[in-house]
Amino acid sequence: MRKLKEFFSFYIDSSAHVSISVCCLQTIIMIKYSSTINHDILCFTFFSTLFAYNFIKYFEHIYENYNSIPIKLKLITYTSIFSSIFSLFFLFKLTLNEILLIALISIITILYVVPFFLFSDTNLRSVRGLKIYVVALVWTMTVVLLPFEFYELGLLFLIINFLQIFIYVLIAIVPFEIRDINIDSRRLSTIPQKIGIKKTKILGGLLCFSFVLIELLKQKYFSWYCLSLDFVIISLLMIFLIVNSKNPQSKFYSSFWVEGVPILWIVILLI
Repeated sequence: MRKLKEFFSFYIDSSAHVSISVCCLQTIIMIKYSSTINHDILCFTFFSTLFAYNFIKYFEHIYENYNSIPIKLKLITYTSIFSSIFSLFFLFKLTLNEILLIALISIITILYVVPFFLFSDTNLRSVRGLKIYVVALVWTMTVVLLPFEFYELGLLFLIINFLQIFIYVLIAIVPFEIRDINIDSRRLSTIPQKIGIKKTKILGGLLCFSFVLIELLKQKYFSWYCLSLDFVIISLLMIFLIVNSKNPQSKFYSSFWVEGVPILWIVILLI
């Protein structure tokens, strides 16, 4: 039991849960709206997300304390290095349009952690009230726009789908925002800091309602398209997870259970 707990702890600390979550969402988009599953895009997404998240979380600490960091952090460092190499390998297998989109996503990600100016500490993450929307934007661009060339549907459907997944990512971030209410700097002005935990949960529920409502709009404007039960099930599950979010919360609650929902979503689609 102890070794299993240590494994899941490393799974979370290494950001593998984030990479798997993003890839699962991307796979769901491909399964539902594309004629094919592009494994090169999925592999690039997995390895680049793994590298990017570990870079954001650990680079500064590792750079300043490399000779004294624990073994687990060194393993994460080596994993990140190999992930960057694999990312480059799969990057060269993508089309020019995909590479240009990845360049844009990379610029936003870099500006999220790197100061705008040399002698300033201001980046996108530190801009008041912006953090959650930047994260949701990067996730949605990766999940929805990267497989765009494989869509069988038009631009309007793409825009609607982009909005829907953007809302889903915002929903998934809510438990993290509640968890970090006392950790995040007050200048970030996160949603729970501004309106409190109870109202944040209500907002999360409204977002879940909007998530399903957009699915109903798809049914109205694309008459051949039927309401998918999986969207309703996922919305109810996310409401349950938001309602039960608290501060403090278990290390595994948000990082394992909330970000593990896309894995369950794929299982629902398959059965």
